Amino acid sequence: MIYRVFILRFNLRIFTSFILILTLFSCQDKLEIFEIQRLPVFSYSLDSLNKETTDDINFYQGKTTIYEYGDGNSEVYKRYLFEAKGKTTKGNDVIINIELDIVPDGDFIGIYNPVYKFNTGGIHSFSFLENLNKETSKSYSLDNFVTSNTYLRIKRQNTSEFLILGDFFAVLQNDKDPSDKIVLSEGIFNDIYYKLN
Repeated sequence: MIYRVFILRFNLRIFTSFILILTLFSCQDKLEIFEIQRLPVFSYSLDSLNKETTDDINFYQGKTTIYEYGDGNSEVYKRYLFEAKGKTTKGNDVIINIELDIVPDGDFIGIYNPVYKFNTGGIHSFSFLENLNKETSKSYSLDNFVTSNTYLRIKRQNTSEFLILGDFFAVLQNDKDPSDKIVLSEGIFNDIYYKLN
């Protein structure tokens, strides 16, 4: 009887050890690699009617400029160009260009508007070109009388991945007929890649 108990305990230990070994070797860590896909987005509402979106966005670094303030002071800025290309809901080709003058310290976070701020910079130009057909296009640029509402705000900047995001609002006037105005509202841009030279 003692012999049977001993064998039973021995067999139970072997069985338990066997199950434990199987469990340990079957729970191997697997290395999973995930890649985050960054999809740039640039969208806005045109005259509060249609939400327009594009993912064809470029951000270029331009030349160094000097801005002369009215009080005799001046400041050196780097000029950057946002260029967004897309189609309206009507199928017309659109190009939006926004030129920013930014302090050349690499920090883009801030609110930019056509009235420059010392140690920040401003919007040098803001244009909207819509090709209505092969022969006809409309171009709009900053309305010099309604500049206080126009802004571009860079809310976040990821310096390791060179990405920025933010929002904008603009009142623009037709270059040929200043009474023809458009409003770009609810503008957002996300995961826009930039690279400093």
